[in-house]
This record gives sequence, structure tokens and C-alpha cells, in this order.
Amino acid sequence: MISPGPDFAIVTQYGLKASRKAAFFASCGVAVALIIHVLYCVTGVALFLNSSPRALLLIKFLGGIYLSYLGIKSMLGAGDDGLQKEIKLKNAFAAGFFCNLLNPKATVFLLSLFGIFAKSMNTLASKFVFGMMIPILAIVYFSFLSYIITHPKFLPFLQKKRKYFTWVMGAVISVIGVVGIISAVSGYIKLRNIQLLI
Repeated sequence: MISPGPDFAIVTQYGLKASRKAAFFASCGVAVALIIHVLYCVTGVALFLNSSPRALLLIKFLGGIYLSYLGIKSMLGAGDDGLQKEIKLKNAFAAGFFCNLLNPKATVFLLSLFGIFAKSMNTLASKFVFGMMIPILAIVYFSFLSYIITHPKFLPFLQKKRKYFTWVMGAVISVIGVVGIISAVSGYIKLRNIQLLI
């Protein structure tokens, strides 16, 4: 979550090309998506995903396509000059929401996290409380990031480098998306070969 990735890139881009408020709304989108991840982990949907490799591979594939789209869109728009004040806050929220919701890394990370720690939790409430720590930490971290990148001391410098930063972060998101697509396709091929052998 703290290391630069799709969520980090989305929040930062909205802070640099729009406003602090837009970056905050993108942060809220990320946090709400994390709540959905937590809910399906707590309610047992995660067990279905773990027991259904094809469903997990489909999520990886669709998520990879979406991240690739976001990355390419970011790279193509890297040359846009100036702040875009007309950006709607609901669009910033939606960008953060779908970026996290369809990020296959977020899905795999939370499935792994709950797989490790949920075994020691006997009640649904304890699992939910544990899970809610993740979106809470996310909104705190990304809100702080939104504040820092739009601070008057840092914003002028970041604005000068925005073109390069946007392109690099777009490339990073695209690579993550392509890796997700390749991983899903190769996983499906392996799964199919195993089934043919059986």
C-alpha cells in the first residue's frame, strides 16, 4: 500500500493535475474498494475464489486489462499542460475505486493476508475489525499523501516534473497490468493442461 503502485499513482496524478480535494476523493475511492475486498474476505467469498482458480484468474485478467488501460491513458495524457480544475470529484473517486477494486495484486494480497491471520480469529466480528484496519490505514496514508503533494512548498517543483512523473507512473501501471494479463493467461493454460492430464 505504501510502496508506489497504481493507487499511489492515481492519487498523485489527481493531486498534480487537479487539486488536493480531487486527490482526497481518489483516496476515498481506494478506501471504499478496500472495504469491498475486506467484505468478500470476511463473508467467505474469498474461500470460493481460493477454491475456484478460474474465477481468480478471470479477476486477474480483467484487472490487468483495466490497469493497462489506465496506464496507457496516463502516458498519452502526460503532455497535457496546466491544472485541470474542471475534473469532477466523482470521477476522481471512481478512478481510485476501480483502480483498487480491479487491481489483481490487491485481491491476491488480501486473500493471502486473511489466509494467514483469519485462522486465529474465531468470530466474524474479529475478522471484520481486523480487515477494517486496512482501509482505515489506506485513507490516512493517501490523505497525507494528498496533502504533501499539493503543499505550496512541493507543488511548484512537482508541477514542473509532472509530465515525466505522469509518464513514468503510467508506464509502471501498464507494466503491472500486462504482468497481470500474462499471469492470468499462463495460469489458465497450466490449469487446462493439468485438467487434460487428469
